[in-house]
Amino acid sequence: RLVRVTTRVGRHPKAHATAAGKVLLADLDNDRFLEIYPEEHLETLTPRTRTDRAQLCDELSQVRAEGYARNLGESEADMYTIAVPLHRPDGRVICALAISTPHSRAGVRADRALSPTEQSYLESLRNARSLIESRLGF
Repeated sequence: RLVRVTTRVGRHPKAHATAAGKVLLADLDNDRFLEIYPEEHLETLTPRTRTDRAQLCDELSQVRAEGYARNLGESEADMYTIAVPLHRPDGRVICALAISTPHSRAGVRADRALSPTEQSYLESLRNARSLIESRLGF
């Protein structure tokens, strides 16, 4: 089943509602994070969007610990994305690698555990990251 993805010129995804954004936010120090998110309330995009800065901070701690982030319909209603950080040789995060699909196709479980489909996405991302990082020379 085909999925059509289009670019929305002029639209900027909100980092707190995207998997790649959360991967990048998780690498920031607290001062920089608070500079980007000075308010406690975060913009609501869907009913699943985190709207509390403290909840986002908790999720970012989990992203750091687990090494990946997910978007479970937080930026758009039927959007699913899983992302991992890509690191420079010195360990700093430079970007995120992500896989997106309709939420209804990702087999997301009711608990926090990854479904077999999500595990295969994560394995593919980690393999791609390893290959890319091994070829970075700066």
